[in-house]
Amino acid sequence: MKPEVAAVIITRNESRQINACLDSLAWAAEIVVVDSCSTDDTAEICRRVTPRVFQRPFDDYASQRNFAQEQATKEWVLFADADERCTRELSEEILSSAERNEAAGYYIPRLYYFFGRPSRRGGWYPNYQLRLYRRSRGRWAGKVHERVVVEGPVGYLKHPLHHRSPETLSDWIQKINRYTSLQARSVFELGDREVWYKPPIFSVKEFLHRYLWLGGALDGMHGFMLSAISAFYVLLFRFKLWELTQTERQGTRNP
Repeated sequence: MKPEVAAVIITRNESRQINACLDSLAWAAEIVVVDSCSTDDTAEICRRVTPRVFQRPFDDYASQRNFAQEQATKEWVLFADADERCTRELSEEILSSAERNEAAGYYIPRLYYFFGRPSRRGGWYPNYQLRLYRRSRGRWAGKVHERVVVEGPVGYLKHPLHHRSPETLSDWIQKINRYTSLQARSVFELGDREVWYKPPIFSVKEFLHRYLWLGGALDGMHGFMLSAISAFYVLLFRFKLWELTQTERQGTRNP
C-alpha cells in the first residue's frame, strides 16, 4: 500500500482564511484540526470538511502541535498553518517522497507573500521548515518558534509551501504583540534575561541585515516594510523581556 499523509492544522480565530488552507489540503488522506477554543466559527468551518476537529485550550505551541500529531492516524504527517497553502506541485512531491521512503522527514521551502507579493529577498526565502515527517519519529519542542525533532535522516523538498501574511498592518501588530509576549516569557523562564541589553542596537542591526545585506532593498517598499517590521519585532521582544526583569526585581525588593 502507498503511504498515506495526514494534514494537521492548529487554529485560533482563523475563520477568514481557514477555507483556503483546507481546500489546498483536500488531497490528504486525513485532515486533523486542533482548535484553541476559537471565539469565531473556525471550528464549525473545519467540521464541514473533516470530522477530526478537536478543541484544546492553548498553553504553548509545542504542546499544541504534539497533541495534534497524536490525533492523526496516518503514517506521515504534514503540518500546515491556517495562513499557508499547499500547491498541487508540492502535494505531488510530498506523496512521491513519502512513497520513496528515503528519509524520516523533509524540510519544505516556504514562500512568503507580503500584501499579495512573493518575498524572495531579505532572508524570507527559502526559509526551510521541517513540516513533513513520519508520525512515530518526530516530536515538537519550544514554547514559541517551536521546531520538530525527527529521529532519522531528513531531506529537502523543492516546491514551496505558500505562506500568506496578515491582511492588514493592524493584523501584523496584533500578531507581533502576541508572539513577542510569548517569546519574552519563554526566554525569561529559561533564565536568559540579559538578552534585552542594548535593544536599539539589535533592532538596527536586524533592519540593516535584512534590508541591505540580504537584498530587501531590491523589493522596494515591500522590502523596506518587511525589514522594518522585523526590526520592530526584535525591539519589542527585548523591551518586553526588560519589562519582565524589572517586574521581578521590584517584587524581590517589595515582598
